[in-house]
Amino acid sequence: MLDSGSSVSLLKEEVIKGMKGVVKRKYVQNTRLVTAAGEELPILDQVTVCVKLYNVDHVHDFLVVAKLKTSAILGIDFLQQHGLLLDFRTTPVTVVSPTLANAIIAEV
Repeated sequence: MLDSGSSVSLLKEEVIKGMKGVVKRKYVQNTRLVTAAGEELPILDQVTVCVKLYNVDHVHDFLVVAKLKTSAILGIDFLQQHGLLLDFRTTPVTVVSPTLANAIIAEV
């Protein structure tokens, strides 16, 4: 799921357990994660994984949390780091990559 309101990218704990592409784990300290509803989510871990969007690999850091309603959230940090833009003029919203000659790489 893509969430332009989320400042960080998240993975559900169960997703990590079955994942083969975890590049590395990092210890997270002094970081609080608060939902839009004001609920605090405990951070279990931080991992670097490779995400494939329409045949393009993106290596990115994700915070791992237990209580996530979806498997993953790609936050604004993901969009910024990988130079991706959201085109809200389309339905569904599309993710475009200016570095790939404005190729549409996903519909969200």
